Amino acid sequence: MQDQHKKLTMAEQRDRVALEILETERSYVTSLEHLVKFYLKPMQTSGLLNKVQHKTLFGNADHILIINKELLDAFEKRYAVWSSKDSLGDVLKNLIPWLRLYSEYCSNYHNASHLLMKLMEKHSFKEELDNIKDTHHILDVCSLLIMPIQRIPRYKLLLEQLLKYTPETHEDYQPISRALVAVEEVATLINESVRKKENQEKLQELEKRLTGKVPKSLAAVNRVLLHEGELTKLCRKVAKKRYFFLFTDLLLYGEGSKSSKEHKIHLCINLY
Repeated sequence: MQDQHKKLTMAEQRDRVALEILETERSYVTSLEHLVKFYLKPMQTSGLLNKVQHKTLFGNADHILIINKELLDAFEKRYAVWSSKDSLGDVLKNLIPWLRLYSEYCSNYHNASHLLMKLMEKHSFKEELDNIKDTHHILDVCSLLIMPIQRIPRYKLLLEQLLKYTPETHEDYQPISRALVAVEEVATLINESVRKKENQEKLQELEKRLTGKVPKSLAAVNRVLLHEGELTKLCRKVAKKRYFFLFTDLLLYGEGSKSSKEHKIHLCINLY
């Protein structure tokens, strides 16, 4: 009986990675189809979004779907003849020029997330999204919108694995290397987009805890909380403990401590 746990050869490892690229692309394209067919297109005429909101929320997801359907078709055709032509470099080469679509999508993503959070506060909008999800048995729109953001890091990981199991003498080695560099550039942009989204969510949570003289929109897109903490403020008669919030463009201070659930803001100072 052969050992079921024998170490796979380099070629076998490479075949496995190629199959994973194909299978994950199938799943990804299906998710994009759900996003475009059941959310993006119906909401163009639903009356729940104006043109600017629709463009901000969905970005160029419909264009990304077109490109990835073509890429999936190319993957399917190549895998069908994998035994005689085990290369993906020429297929991936066609993806590189279109990575700019992902750059555009990622640049807009934190604006889309911010808008979605605001829209979800409206009962009619949330009810419509829940109805779409339940009727078609698909993922919620938030889970689908983030998929292009998640796909680029996945491409990066898969290409790194494919390159690892590709001999330097293989015709695929250089094309895969070039595709990996291009994907890494977009991955850097995505990391920045994710950082902005996390910061925005942090500001929205903080906004709920503040009362008093708080700016109307504390969770502005480009605002970052740099530091917070307790300081002693010298008043006319006595020194008093005050809690400060330092942002890139604002300084807030008021009553409370680090463990306080709420802070009453006494003063908001614009730093510019």
